[in-house]
Amino acid sequence: MSEAAGRMRLVSFVGILLLLEVCSLNAIDEQKLGSPDSFPLIVITWNYTDATKKAWDVIYNQKRSALDAIEEGCSLCEEQQCRKTVGFGGSPDEAGETTLDALIMDGVLMDVGGVGGLRNVKSAISVARKVLEHTKHSLLGGDLATDFAVNMGFKKESLQTNESKEMWTQWRANKCQPNFWRNVVPDPTTACGPYRASDVEEDGSTPVGSEENHDTIAIVAIDSQTRIAAGTSTNGAKHKIPGRIGDSPIAGAGAYADQDAGAAAGTGDGDIMMRFLPSFLAVEEMRNGATPSAAAKKAINRIAQHYPNFFGGVIALNRKGEYGAACNGMAAFPYYVANPTLGPKLLAVQCKEHGDTDTGNAVNVSCETLGMDYATVIDDAVRQFYSAGNNEAHSWLLQVQASPEAWQFVWQLLDPSKSYEVQFFAATTLHAKISKQWNEVPEAEYPVLRERLLNSVRRPNIPLCILIKLCQALAAFVASVYSAENREQDRSIVDELLDMLPYDSPSALELLLRVLSTLPIESTLHAFKALSESVGTQEYCYIPALINLIIVHIPYHLYPEEVLTCACSTLGAYAEWIGEHPEPWLEKVLQLVIQGLTRGSTTAPFASMALKDLTRECGPYLAPYAPSILHTISQTLPNVEPGGGEGLRLMYAAGKLLNVLSSMEEQLVHLEATLGLCVTKIKELLGQPLFTARLGVTNYLKMVTMFFSTIEGAIGRAVLDGVLSVFNQIVTHPEWSQDNATLEAMHMCAQRSLSALRQPEIEARPLLLILLTSYKIWPHPAALNLLKQLVLLFGRDPDNIVSPVLAEMSSLTLNGVKVCRSVQGDLSEWSDLMEAYMGVLAQICKKNARLLLQIPDQIPDMLQCGIACLTLPETATAKAAGHFLSHAIVQSPHLQTFIQPIGQELVAAILHCVGGAVPHNLEPHAEVLLALNKTCPEWTAQWLRAGLENQKNLAAVLQKEDVTRILREKTNRGRLCDVLKEFSNQCHQKTDI
Repeated sequence: MSEAAGRMRLVSFVGILLLLEVCSLNAIDEQKLGSPDSFPLIVITWNYTDATKKAWDVIYNQKRSALDAIEEGCSLCEEQQCRKTVGFGGSPDEAGETTLDALIMDGVLMDVGGVGGLRNVKSAISVARKVLEHTKHSLLGGDLATDFAVNMGFKKESLQTNESKEMWTQWRANKCQPNFWRNVVPDPTTACGPYRASDVEEDGSTPVGSEENHDTIAIVAIDSQTRIAAGTSTNGAKHKIPGRIGDSPIAGAGAYADQDAGAAAGTGDGDIMMRFLPSFLAVEEMRNGATPSAAAKKAINRIAQHYPNFFGGVIALNRKGEYGAACNGMAAFPYYVANPTLGPKLLAVQCKEHGDTDTGNAVNVSCETLGMDYATVIDDAVRQFYSAGNNEAHSWLLQVQASPEAWQFVWQLLDPSKSYEVQFFAATTLHAKISKQWNEVPEAEYPVLRERLLNSVRRPNIPLCILIKLCQALAAFVASVYSAENREQDRSIVDELLDMLPYDSPSALELLLRVLSTLPIESTLHAFKALSESVGTQEYCYIPALINLIIVHIPYHLYPEEVLTCACSTLGAYAEWIGEHPEPWLEKVLQLVIQGLTRGSTTAPFASMALKDLTRECGPYLAPYAPSILHTISQTLPNVEPGGGEGLRLMYAAGKLLNVLSSMEEQLVHLEATLGLCVTKIKELLGQPLFTARLGVTNYLKMVTMFFSTIEGAIGRAVLDGVLSVFNQIVTHPEWSQDNATLEAMHMCAQRSLSALRQPEIEARPLLLILLTSYKIWPHPAALNLLKQLVLLFGRDPDNIVSPVLAEMSSLTLNGVKVCRSVQGDLSEWSDLMEAYMGVLAQICKKNARLLLQIPDQIPDMLQCGIACLTLPETATAKAAGHFLSHAIVQSPHLQTFIQPIGQELVAAILHCVGGAVPHNLEPHAEVLLALNKTCPEWTAQWLRAGLENQKNLAAVLQKEDVTRILREKTNRGRLCDVLKEFSNQCHQKTDI
């Protein structure tokens, strides 16, 4: 492909993508309200990518609260020293010291915690949260805030770094410029202090701030429970006067949250902004019905009335899930938004710059100095041309279009007050200039031009012809910028853009149909696929036409395989829609996907993805097509590399298709061609050397596991019977029976089979012997995970068939632990096995403790093993041990007699972890102590006092009332854990001293 052709291909394709983007830009800028996709929602100042991802993971993936997301997002920014304006090591004051400000506000309780001028503690936002949750105050400052933080368990350490020291040194060398003094002598503009008050007043003007000096991270959030919160963190203004506290920790200035209205937060010149309480004002505006964007703009404008040149931005969200921002004193204000529709996405709002008279429009001051003559004359010429077809006017307009001045007046012509003809001429001019005269644009102007283009296409109710031209101009801009860097990678650029773009489906689909004939086939398919994430299943105007084009009107035999590949991927993306509208599309779509499955190695993987999606979403309608598709799968499987995902997807689809067959006999016919192939392959590989065949064996076992995950009904018994011979061959082989990867895959497969059986309590019995045989030869954590499921399944079986298996596997495990400890071995090397074993015991204690009483001679050793695991540094193992021990303790009276003999040792182990040198997650230890407090408080008190005699370092920090605090807690594990952490921190601090 020639360079010119590649460039045009990129321009055309990006053009359609941007056409699609246009239809959603307003939705991004002001998110529509009320849908489930609105929550959770976070909005974060500036382009703090990592902090956004962290906060989003906490609030969305971990389902935690808005307060947690704010704390962890700000904490990460503090750790990373974002732009040196957040966290330690940045913005030294006049004395060279870094101090921190932070705030966190709970909009539900209308409660706030803040710290100002915090010294020698790195995690300002976490200290602020301690103020919120553990005091009745709203703000602590200076050294006393530091004392509070230390009492709360935070480490006291210097916030200076070599870099911050160098900043301060350079500032001193530059005669302490800039600084924040006025009306003092000596002259603060030419000399360093110390200063004293002057009788002569200066003009009182305030220096204009800069982005680099005011990059506070501010976060406003709504969690999945619709709880609203806000927070900030910063190290304040660089070279500030010592003792200065800015707006960030002040409720209503730095941030504000109200459950009934919304939340807002600010960043910028705090000394000015705090005088106007912009966050509070924005929330009150939203309470009165303003959108977040309008509310933020109102707050900004209030400040700008008095300080036109101030530097700052405000973000806001309301309780409906809408969001917005406004700013002043910079070209554009970037901020992150994340909700279930967008994920984390970086947006930007146009600002009111120094001296500008309007807010919210892109402004390039150097281009706005022209008079109105050009615009007026051009307006007249366009009217003449369109009304009378004046050739002279046309020629003159072309000359004007090619002139360098066109970059300047074109924005005036795009004003909505102009006629459609004039706006169309302006849009055409932009497209022509960017496409043909790109060299006239300085690289420094790229960001401004991009924002102005985006601002133009964001306009509501813009006529389609003008919109298309503007999109073409924007596409040409993107192509020019990216092509300058790497002209040969247009496809990767397209993929990147697809990842970034959201879509408003109905309008976007209409635009896609309008331009379909002008675009490369593959590019169109990519664009259509990109729309699938936001198209509802009820849309029935445009999707049928597009699907019809894909399955009927594209001659795939004339195109490269990549086109069919893209078609399969696109149809798979619409599987849910096809499942809702199977007629007349499902049959034809399946035919095209099968064509992709059989055409070759390039198309087959993507066709298998589509087939998996279709079988998942269209199950009730697959019966007429199932036999032929299963036949195709059986023909395709022998040629599939078992190491890839294609085999897994085909087995998934095969299981779904088997389920819709009408009879068991028909299912068995196709079972041999799918499962039978895997079994045959595994048996062949088991006869080969382990090091060459291991990957093949494990991958075919994974394919069988996938098959088990989809099949239903009576066929499950036949599938398990088919693989039992493979399991037996593995566990009786001298090498395969000791291979960790193979055993893990086998036990996972066996575990998954249980959910596929109609009567597992009868049909799964052969697995017990295989499990025991395998564990005797080679104990493996996956075997214990399988045992945990079988204990649940057979725990109340009248024949008690699981008890002997449990007894022998437990005995083998405990003997191994004894041997390890007798030779002073490291139990951590077996932490995975111990975690699984503790999981089995915890499950039994919780569900059927009488099973343990059938092997009473092992119970003391089990408890000793639990104590040993509780002291391991591996968190997962210690947590599993905590679950087991706590459940064992509360199983009164079944296991109570076994607890008293080991109680002293158990408490001593817990105290060792609390006061020990190795850091521990103390949640498991708190769980065990809570169980002891509930069931045997008198014994626990004795054990604690005796244990402290052997833990001198811990005893030195624990007073009598502290022991009482531990014993008194019988209901709240989290509160008890906090107490243990507090004592642990005090112990470590004493040791450090």
